[in-house]
Amino acid sequence: ASVSLPAVGQGAIGIETRVDDDSVNELIRPIDHLPSRQCVEAERAMSRKLEGSCQVPLAAFAQIDAGRMNLKGLVGNVEGSNVLRTEVAGLPEHCTDLGEQAAEELIKLGAKDILLEIYSST
Repeated sequence: ASVSLPAVGQGAIGIETRVDDDSVNELIRPIDHLPSRQCVEAERAMSRKLEGSCQVPLAAFAQIDAGRMNLKGLVGNVEGSNVLRTEVAGLPEHCTDLGEQAAEELIKLGAKDILLEIYSST
């Protein structure tokens, strides 16, 4: 992840169920891996705040090590001539806040201008 960052949530396995299906939700509860869920939640919070989609060169990678989450985020233009990067760290239980913080850092660096340019040309 030091050279190239993956797409948001890349490599995570998700299972979608009905909220009110208690028997299925209880059945799959043992495979819920909290650190993986927190990492994906941080990455998705960053993408959501930036209003990302699959047409946008946006990437994020969160890892938890020694009880701390490190989230790297990236937004670039289509040509790759303008790539903005950020990195934030904090407690995994604040994963959504960390994702939003990364997005805000990217916005300060000019991510909204890049995203507006991309969305206006599609």
